[in-house]
Amino acid sequence: MKRAWRVLSEHRVFVVVVALLFVKQAVASWLLIGRPVTTPNLVVALVGEGLFLVAPLFALRGWRRIAGVVAVDLFVSCVIVADLAYNRHFNDLPSVALLRHAGQVARVEGAATALLRPVDLLFLFSGLVVVAALLPRRRLADAPSLAPRRALALAALGFALATTVALTSASVRNPVGMRIRIANRLGPFGYHLHDIASHLSRSLRSRLIDKDRLVEEAIALADDREGARRETPAHRWNVVVVQMEALQGYAFGRTVGGVPVTPNLDRLAAESLRFPRFFSQVAQGSTADAELLAQCSLQPSRVGAVFFEYAGTRFRCLPELLQRAGWTTVAMHANDPEFWGRATTYPAIGFGTFHDVAAFSRNDDIGMGPSDAVFFSEAVEKLRKTPEPYYAVLLSLSSHMPFVKVRKIPAVLDHGRFQDTWVGYHLDGIRYADAALGRLIDGLRSDGSLDRTILVVYGDHWGSNRFNSNLGDYLGIRASDSARWFVAERSVPLLVRVPGMAAREVGRTAGQIDLAPTIAGLLGLPRTRAIFLGRDLLDGGPGRVAFASGAGADDEHLYLSSDAGAGTEGCYRLGSLERVAIGSCREIKAEAERELRVGWSLLDADVIARAGDERARRAAAAGETASRPTTVPLPR
Repeated sequence: MKRAWRVLSEHRVFVVVVALLFVKQAVASWLLIGRPVTTPNLVVALVGEGLFLVAPLFALRGWRRIAGVVAVDLFVSCVIVADLAYNRHFNDLPSVALLRHAGQVARVEGAATALLRPVDLLFLFSGLVVVAALLPRRRLADAPSLAPRRALALAALGFALATTVALTSASVRNPVGMRIRIANRLGPFGYHLHDIASHLSRSLRSRLIDKDRLVEEAIALADDREGARRETPAHRWNVVVVQMEALQGYAFGRTVGGVPVTPNLDRLAAESLRFPRFFSQVAQGSTADAELLAQCSLQPSRVGAVFFEYAGTRFRCLPELLQRAGWTTVAMHANDPEFWGRATTYPAIGFGTFHDVAAFSRNDDIGMGPSDAVFFSEAVEKLRKTPEPYYAVLLSLSSHMPFVKVRKIPAVLDHGRFQDTWVGYHLDGIRYADAALGRLIDGLRSDGSLDRTILVVYGDHWGSNRFNSNLGDYLGIRASDSARWFVAERSVPLLVRVPGMAAREVGRTAGQIDLAPTIAGLLGLPRTRAIFLGRDLLDGGPGRVAFASGAGADDEHLYLSSDAGAGTEGCYRLGSLERVAIGSCREIKAEAERELRVGWSLLDADVIARAGDERARRAAAAGETASRPTTVPLPR
């Protein structure tokens, strides 16, 4: 014991530096989960990571050692700050797959900086303070060196400790939400090492997938989802799909001080099919995930964005089916065409034309590009020049975070005590986006094209959640109420206006993955050439929705996996959100796991088109058709 104490005393500066990294990662781990966490696994992992990172530096001397300590500390601190900022918005941690998207941070600089907090400065500069305190009389530079052999032995010991803990976590799945739990076992830096290993492991597993068996499973699941086909005339209507940025359910139909937040959407709702139990199913790809779900009826990837991670995949999506059947397919988004890889992916999923930021005027920019007022006004003009029938997807932009005054969005609502808060700014952004959307609706109505157009409007994902805003205070949701938070964060509006169809409310539980089959059903478009994992929401069947976290819901119950809630699995009545026995959600859980397993495997193995072709061949052999049947002329 005396010898150990003497060794520690001789190398106390080394111990201080290791302890500094330990404390930083421990505090970051606590911040990520919202409460102190001190498990034996975490302690061992953090000590091991500190030894692994620092021990080799003390085999150096003088200023080289100082530079090394500063570099390691800043690197770890930057990783921690990036993790905290990402977590504040997404309630998740970034993965190695997202490194491909790092260049996009500069394009959303305002959104990124809005997520930083004063505490982040402590992580960035505390190491420099410690180094400065050790510099007098050159303590850091002149502290006893570790013999190279001892330094390598300590580094190896640290690696062994960290790896041992990581291996005990290897069986832990790594979908959205679970990453925080891994970080609280291994520390933020250890999580990233674990994530890299998982990423490599997924790449290896994808090569081992039995593709023939997967094709059979995919066809069976698509047939099950399609169910009994409803008899629908084949209409050659135009279709306009509007994906509204950060249009969250709590904002839709709300009044603030007697003033409606979404007056144009409210008027549209009065003549549309309304889906009050419609959910966002996005994962790390946020807006791009919403596009994938809506256009391709596929589940998003567990990590990263499919449009990036699977850019070379042969998709089989609704735009391609419509393009084959004679529709003009066009996408409009007043953003950089490389953002989320759209320039590459849009043609791959069947869009013949993409109007990006260069196609719109720049006389009124808000946030990341031309204002929604400019976008929707000019979109109407572009649609008038597009050959009919057309399928057009429009993505709004102005209501993107950060929700602050400097974004030039007028504050026309009196929020009372919530004025100048995140939620107040968010509602102002939605109010502005709604007014801009009114220009599109009025434009389509004024030239008569609305009467021959299916108009779909839905929200992509949350703008306010339990971590990045004061939404809990605004809605009166307790921090521990996982089910109410899940519904508040995931609920988004869906309105579908169909020519000649009476407005009504459809109470079926649904998600963005159901949009493509529903639109195909309204047009009478056969979808045997595709593998859609969603359902036609008007076929009269029961509703069900699955989320990348493993959570799910049907028309009666909501199932929260341990990844989706506060770390506790639970089953709830969907209406009252009263907790019930977990057995009531057994079928929901099993169906969600099946859909996610097949959906993720389709992406990994790149057999989406192959499965679609085989399904079409079987349909043709059975006397069905994958092409357009007799059509009803476009009404004039």
